Amino acid sequence: MARNYEYKVITSDGSVKIGESQADSVKVVYDQLVSRGYSVVSVEHKRKSLVEFDINFLNRLFQKPIKDDDLTTFTTLFGTMLKAGVPLTEGLDVIIAQTENPRFKEILHEVKRSIQGGEQLSEAFGRYPKVFGPLFLSLVRVGEVGGGLPENLLYLAGILESQKELNQRIKNAMVYPAIMASVAVVIVTFLLTFIIPSFVEIFTDAGVELPGLTIALLATSSFISSYWFLILPGLVLFVVGLRMLVKTDRGEWFWHSGLLQMPVIGDLVRKLNIARFSRTYGSLLSRGVPLVETLDVVANVVGNRIIREVIEKVQRQIKQGRSFTEPLAESKEIPPMVVQMFAVGEESGALDEMAIEVADFYDNEVAHEVTRLTTVLEPVLIIGVGLIVSMLILACLLPMFDMMSVYRSGG
Repeated sequence: MARNYEYKVITSDGSVKIGESQADSVKVVYDQLVSRGYSVVSVEHKRKSLVEFDINFLNRLFQKPIKDDDLTTFTTLFGTMLKAGVPLTEGLDVIIAQTENPRFKEILHEVKRSIQGGEQLSEAFGRYPKVFGPLFLSLVRVGEVGGGLPENLLYLAGILESQKELNQRIKNAMVYPAIMASVAVVIVTFLLTFIIPSFVEIFTDAGVELPGLTIALLATSSFISSYWFLILPGLVLFVVGLRMLVKTDRGEWFWHSGLLQMPVIGDLVRKLNIARFSRTYGSLLSRGVPLVETLDVVANVVGNRIIREVIEKVQRQIKQGRSFTEPLAESKEIPPMVVQMFAVGEESGALDEMAIEVADFYDNEVAHEVTRLTTVLEPVLIIGVGLIVSMLILACLLPMFDMMSVYRSGG
């Protein structure tokens, strides 16, 4: 997790320089400063006062988030301008001037100031690991060393564009089920809270004996009406607590393992992570990134903990002299077809190309899986909402039938 650090260094001309940096650890900051030729005096974690923390929290809460579009557009424009021979800082000035997102604009200003202060572009971007991810930073670093920075940025822009399209596909597919589920919750809550109690009061006054279904729904309605002020905070606390639990080491492992075991969802999660892993792996290899660094980046890019552990195991085994596909084949989470395709690529010396083909295949599979999932979910949700509403209506109709029977027998 990236944190803010304050440092004090002595420059080559003997002057003292004080600044701030964002990194995962003190060692990362120290190594960055040494690589720039500074003599490091101190590196300390920056402590924030309570007031500063509250202000920063509120700023983050109301700030416009940095979206995939922002990063994709920036990468495309920046790569295009560098390829045309525009200097780094001038290119950043042009992009900053037309960036609408205030937070992203501020970050780009800081990146420009860092470059003007003598930092490498990859170091300046590395201050914001949550915005410029491991794949981005690795390709920029390789581009700086190998002299192909514009080409790497444009190549990266293509990857970001394809990832954005896939993410958008998934989000669009989930919109209808989410709306249906929300409408169902609102309808049921409204009927239980306002409609059913009114009917039940009429039936009670008429002396009609209520059936079991109506009594059960009445008890549910009474509970919601009487304790809603406890139910809502309870739900919020449950969600917050669950999220905090998932962020723990053991909680994350159980959650990610459970996701892979779920029917339909597990297959989708597995394919999505394999597509991300394969594309990142192939892309980095094709741009000349060393194998060990490639696997480091891949492990950070993959979202599922279980599959990440598979990649970390592969990395350890490679350092011990084994091939790439041997430890991969030992995992139950990687399909045999994927292992076989990687093995063919490894034998033919075209592992990067084969990895991209695997990524393309699984991207299409994910798109098809999402389409199939929504095709199944839509009728299931419609039927589910229909059954719930029908049950509520039946709970009101049954006492009415009893009431009519009482009036007829009385007549």
